[in-house]
Amino acid sequence: MLHRSKTSSRTIILRIHCPLVTLSDAQAQEVSPILLNTERYLDELFGIENVVVERNAVISQPSQWYGRYENIETIMRGDHTKLMGYRLAQPKEEEGYEIQAVQANAGWNLDRIDMRFGLLDGQYTYVRDGAGVDIYVMDTGVLATHVDFEGRATFLHNAIPDRINRDCNGHGTHVAGIAASRTYGVAKKASIFGVRVLNCSGDGTVDDILEGADVIIERASTQGQGRRAVINLSLGGDRSSVIDNMIMALREHNIVVVLAAGNAHSDACQYSPSRLGANKFVLTVAASNRFDQRPSFSNYGRCVSLSAGGVDIASTWIGSNTAAATVSGTSMSAPAVTGVAALVLQQRPDLSVSQVNAIITAWATPHVISSTTAEGGGHSMLYSLIDANVPVDSITPPPTMRNSASGGDSANANGLVFCIISTLVYLLCLC
Repeated sequence: MLHRSKTSSRTIILRIHCPLVTLSDAQAQEVSPILLNTERYLDELFGIENVVVERNAVISQPSQWYGRYENIETIMRGDHTKLMGYRLAQPKEEEGYEIQAVQANAGWNLDRIDMRFGLLDGQYTYVRDGAGVDIYVMDTGVLATHVDFEGRATFLHNAIPDRINRDCNGHGTHVAGIAASRTYGVAKKASIFGVRVLNCSGDGTVDDILEGADVIIERASTQGQGRRAVINLSLGGDRSSVIDNMIMALREHNIVVVLAAGNAHSDACQYSPSRLGANKFVLTVAASNRFDQRPSFSNYGRCVSLSAGGVDIASTWIGSNTAAATVSGTSMSAPAVTGVAALVLQQRPDLSVSQVNAIITAWATPHVISSTTAEGGGHSMLYSLIDANVPVDSITPPPTMRNSASGGDSANANGLVFCIISTLVYLLCLC
């Protein structure tokens, strides 16, 4: 999310408070973070090899328990980043689907969205790939020649007067990779169109953004009714009726709009265009970490539609055609939802924008994200194994493991129970 903020860059330390669980040879490689030297946004940049974990113990938990480690603490403003604990995972199955592909060694954000509950297993299962759907990334541009885009990416337009027809910041390329790259993407065969409306420093004017939107509307209007599109905007600022009207124009041209909620640790309804999520006109996305917690930087509130992974997210980067980086922010959460929207439109290109929004929010796993400020849809976690043929009013919510939005003794009790179960299983494996 690119918008002005007085908050400086931050690092994150993850710590596990479950002494009953012992992981054999679990270790992490400590690195010095390379922080973005800016006060304009909170995204964090680390090297792609920032975490190395060897797992010699595999702890399985019965799927009906939907177990997970609890009491994970996120500490902001640390001096460095070091993974102190790691969640081991169980295989996951979803009834009623013929698996098209399983990606091994997937990023945790992909791993998380193909499951309801349980522990991460390093795999991303998908039944569709977004082929035939256009994804527009209105950002700092896209490095279209990156090998992970497999020739599916196009630098469509540059609205910045500097005439630099490439991504000289990295943010847009990273966002595009989460939406649709081969290794890091949700919709691995969708077409990507980069529209540069932010300069090398991540700044852009309203005029630049409006020009970019006009280009997208013009192109989308010439593709025919059978060609559907999603636009990702990981940008925002103060309330603006001009920006809001632009978003509504995109929507009226049958383009699904996905927005980052913002990184100001405040109410998303205070910003444009994220505030449009209140009326379900768009999908406004907050961030979560790998432990289903809302990180302190993420915006929240009734204008949020749902949450997706936004902490330590690996994706494509600039500098070379094979570059990658790990970044944090709601900017990284939004493109995961953009990718899922492409999957839905691949299955059902006849759906209206309102129907796509309703399907994605209805299939999201409720009461998952733990936070005292998870009002609105912020407590719901993005889910990718969607069957768009199921009527929204027929979707049965999964069993609720815990009400994380409100917390309580039941959540703590579940955490203790699952820690005990994990330890017992681990000890049995050693025998």
